[in-house]
Amino acid sequence: MRPERFFLGETRSTGVLEAASGGPLRRFQVVGRGYPLPDGGVRLEQTVRMEGQAPVTRTWELHASGPHGYRGSLTDAAGAVEGQAYGELFHLRYPLRGLPLGRMEQWLYLQPDGHTVMNVAVASVAGVPVRRLSERISRVP
Repeated sequence: MRPERFFLGETRSTGVLEAASGGPLRRFQVVGRGYPLPDGGVRLEQTVRMEGQAPVTRTWELHASGPHGYRGSLTDAAGAVEGQAYGELFHLRYPLRGLPLGRMEQWLYLQPDGHTVMNVAVASVAGVPVRRLSERISRVP
């Protein structure tokens, strides 16, 4: 899983945001467009449509920082985004903006078709999980 390759061009996803107890809170859809950066990284612009809310735009930038490491930024993050890629797995961690002691961890698994990623994310406050997100991301040919 190499995010600088997978997220180039258009991606679309659907998913569900769940309470820590596992009950669904909202469904969502995301449309993304990835652009290459001069250093080989990727800039990903996304429009997120969360059920019952106005659409939100967010931007990611990810840059390789070693054979497996990544660093970057996200408009939803209160600091640096850090990640590692190993095989089909891309793991991200970052502090959440607007949520004191809030952190997000994401595990993105590239599927055998090479065009789909399953994303599982957990938001926590002071180490206690408060939300879970499950999402299927697909590259648009």
